[in-house]
Amino acid sequence: MVWGRIRLKGKTGESIEKAVKELSGTRLRVRRMAREEGIAGQGRQVAVVGAGPIGLEAALRCRLCGLAVTVYEQGEVGEYLQQWGHVRLFTPWGWNVTPLGLQVLQQEYPRRQWPSAEHLLTGWQYREEYLLPLAESEWLKGCVRPRTQVVQIGPSRDGRTWRLLLHDANGVEQHAYADVVLDCSGIYGQPRWLGEGDVPALGERAARAHIPHGVVDISGTHRGRYAGKSVLVVGGGYSAASNVVALASLAEQHAETWVYWVHHGPRGQPLPRIPHDPLPERDRLAARANMLAARGDGHVEYFAQTVLHEVRYLGPEGGFYVAGHQRGQPVAWNVEQVIAAVGYRAVPLSGFVPELPDRPYYVLGSKSQPRSFLLAEGHRQLDAVLGRLIGPSYASVCARVASKGKRAA
Repeated sequence: MVWGRIRLKGKTGESIEKAVKELSGTRLRVRRMAREEGIAGQGRQVAVVGAGPIGLEAALRCRLCGLAVTVYEQGEVGEYLQQWGHVRLFTPWGWNVTPLGLQVLQQEYPRRQWPSAEHLLTGWQYREEYLLPLAESEWLKGCVRPRTQVVQIGPSRDGRTWRLLLHDANGVEQHAYADVVLDCSGIYGQPRWLGEGDVPALGERAARAHIPHGVVDISGTHRGRYAGKSVLVVGGGYSAASNVVALASLAEQHAETWVYWVHHGPRGQPLPRIPHDPLPERDRLAARANMLAARGDGHVEYFAQTVLHEVRYLGPEGGFYVAGHQRGQPVAWNVEQVIAAVGYRAVPLSGFVPELPDRPYYVLGSKSQPRSFLLAEGHRQLDAVLGRLIGPSYASVCARVASKGKRAA
């Protein structure tokens, strides 16, 4: 058994008791440091929903301030990064980590080499290099409960705590309670519908299991599914553009590949260019996608101002029948594959709108602004919310405790 840095395996009863006292002393010292710095909220139980980038950062800050934290994750740590892990991030390493997180990891892995601030990682690499070590750090070890879904959250009868309904991988349900809820569960896993107004098109509910969402690994794992096929891509953002650019590259080697790019927006060009974009890879993607849409290069046909009313799956041999209107005129396609890149919706875990100051409930991360979100924005959210929740000096306490390391604290 491992508890913090104190190994209990093979210990006698006396040595185990000594180890437990040592760990308890560590916790008391952290709490004492927090009190000295004017940290509020001591003794509160915090529930963090989601073990993604924002959830782990939130839990780390709370732990460094001496708060009791449990992180509930319905899958594994960084679950959805595994699904689009083949994608190289627009934002560099320095934008996606925090000084506090790095400080903790450098304390625990002093000989490990970390990526440079400018390095662009894939989702898989980011998870392996940062999220997993953070979740396994001494500060968060034992705090994360994977494969535990938070089904719903509501107020308790005492009026001061939250009641969480949990469902684990074995099908067991139970309740948990928390004084504070930080919903960092994100939006991935709840894709929008292809039909107009986020209402399913005719036949779409039955077809959905056969339509991938987001950025597909077209040049890698799923290459055989799209090479030489007719593909309808729906969406007007960077995810849709990534799919179209990958399919156009595939068409250079498989001439039968043909792409129909459908978007409801009025723009002649799918993606607006950001002047002096600080993220060069994002700008390069926008330029390439817009050129494909405007010129029809790469076997790409672009349909703007188009809404879909019907999406039917006709079986592995029949493909898909998709119909809608473009500028009021009917349009239809028979294609072999459909890719949906129309974004995701934020699904609330609680139907109760919290207003009481003694029962805080915060929605953080991409769930708070699903249309456009960068991790650096989520880190700023955390500073604002935890500063309000814990106290204005929380950041200095976190840095001070982290610098000493778990054992010294």
